[in-house]
Amino acid sequence: EKMAKAVAVAEPLVGDEKEDFVAASLLARATEALRAHRAKQSKSLDALFEEIQGSERDGISEANFVAFLKGLPEAKSPQDSSGLDEAQLKAAFKRIDSVGGGRVTAAQFSDLFTCKYCCVSPIAMTDTFDITVGKVIRKLEAGEVLEGLEPPAKDDGSGLVRAKVRAVRDGALGYVALAGNQGTLY
Repeated sequence: EKMAKAVAVAEPLVGDEKEDFVAASLLARATEALRAHRAKQSKSLDALFEEIQGSERDGISEANFVAFLKGLPEAKSPQDSSGLDEAQLKAAFKRIDSVGGGRVTAAQFSDLFTCKYCCVSPIAMTDTFDITVGKVIRKLEAGEVLEGLEPPAKDDGSGLVRAKVRAVRDGALGYVALAGNQGTLY
């Protein structure tokens, strides 16, 4: 019932792609709950994957995914203490299981937690978080895609919000500012 209402509400926004849009929204909500659980438990991504996978060793099944998230306090809405229902969790699972194999691999699961950035202005990538002592690894060009490896954090010394990233083009690892002090986006 909740799924049908969500699809109906999404109709004017997404037309024929409504189920995919709703599933993506549900998956985002489930992923946020998993992030919160992971942070609260101080678990590695591998440990969380293994916890959800349970005794099965060939990936996370739909049944394990649904059961795990249904029992997760972080998956409950703070406004009304309701969580995602079974149909919603199954739709979220199908969104991850893009090949339809009935299992989510470690790589597919890991992709849920990967933040991607697109460089919009040239900027230097440094070898340390602290920009005042870091050495430039290389200059990033506009249009380059970066994978976020750690959540962004504010550098108190410079006032910049910086993140540890990997350049998709060549695998270079380093730190970049996401925005300048005056609001310029990088």
